[in-house]
Amino acid sequence: MTKPTLNSSDSSPTLASGATDALWRPSWLHWLISALSGTVEIEKQTAWLEKHNEELRKSNEKLRKSNEKLRKSNEERRKSNEELRKSNEEWLKNERLEYERRMLESERIDEEKRMKHEEWLKNERLESERRKLEYERIDEERRMKHEEWLKNERLEIEKLRQENAKLAELASKLDAVLQKSSFNSIALKPIDET
Repeated sequence: MTKPTLNSSDSSPTLASGATDALWRPSWLHWLISALSGTVEIEKQTAWLEKHNEELRKSNEKLRKSNEKLRKSNEERRKSNEELRKSNEEWLKNERLEYERRMLESERIDEEKRMKHEEWLKNERLESERRKLEYERIDEERRMKHEEWLKNERLEIEKLRQENAKLAELASKLDAVLQKSSFNSIALKPIDET
């Protein structure tokens, strides 16, 4: 409702204007009634505004509390997310460390296997060399023994040949002697005339 405004008829009459008391009272009453009705309306509006403001204040208080809850919830969620992020980072760090540890362990085991294999190959080569040298030594001993045996056999054959030659010479001498001897015994044997 709009405020009542004072027009020229509502203004107090002056003696110079020539107004009478009869004209002045109704316009003053009219003005008073208008002013009072405007005051009542203003009081109604003021009461309504106060009620509306109280409702708005309560609504704002609810919103403030709700916002505070949301802020706390967001803060808790932020803290939870931060803890989760830190936990994930710690987990990733531990996983990387574990992976690196496993890799180092695997490399260490591979290196040990490689070194053992190299040691085994070295020993195998040495053992093969040793066996080869042993076989060569044994072959050399056998060859030398065989050559010694052949030499002895040749010497023995030479001795036998020389002995055979001597025996042959003796046999021929003996034959010659025997022939001579048998010829003489035939010549000297008397002839039996009977």
